[in-house]
Amino acid sequence: MKSDQSQNGQGKQEWFKSARMTALSDGVFAIVLTLLVLELKPDQANPAGLLADLRETLPKLEAWVVSFLSVGAIWAIHHNVIASVPRVDNRLNFLNLLLLMSVSLVPWTADLMGTYTDPWAVVLFSGNLGLEGILMMLSWQHALGQASLADRSLSAAQCRFVTLQLLRIPLVALLSISSALLINRSLGLWAWTLMLPLGFLLRSRYGEGVGVSGEPLQRDQRRTVTRILKRKR
Repeated sequence: MKSDQSQNGQGKQEWFKSARMTALSDGVFAIVLTLLVLELKPDQANPAGLLADLRETLPKLEAWVVSFLSVGAIWAIHHNVIASVPRVDNRLNFLNLLLLMSVSLVPWTADLMGTYTDPWAVVLFSGNLGLEGILMMLSWQHALGQASLADRSLSAAQCRFVTLQLLRIPLVALLSISSALLINRSLGLWAWTLMLPLGFLLRSRYGEGVGVSGEPLQRDQRRTVTRILKRKR
């Protein structure tokens, strides 16, 4: 455990490197993504044959596709946040544990969504993912407010890009819930696939000049990349 002396005389702000939190988070996300597919197993063989079994499994298969893509997109956003926060304090660690608790609920809410045709199953699933987005936003805002946590080399463009990536989770959750209740259950479910094109749109619009690791590309790095591209041509 390392500590950082605050400048306002309030005492020591303890922090530690984010590697351990990253390892735990990646492990939980990996387990959740694996558990999602286990719900596709039929309860028992259908006497009518395999095709009848597949037809009965379609709602669960639909829920698996949407939940897998959604959790995968949320993991990618979480990676961007952690890559920009090399140090973690107790409050940030607690917020991340709350996030992982919500992530661990996804197999259950996804199973409910694949079992029941009630639109409230989609509402419960979307509320689950929306809560994850809110918790990550709270974590990001806390890290930005602590000079000892966030990467000091972060540019304003990088901070804006990560914030916009986080905002798409609760926004899609609201769209999914309203669509499921007011229009159609399936429309509310598949609204979560918007996470992918929205991510590409934000990357192309606001992520230009931002490195994969989350750090802004320096001018000399851009020149190097430009020279390499010209040589290939």
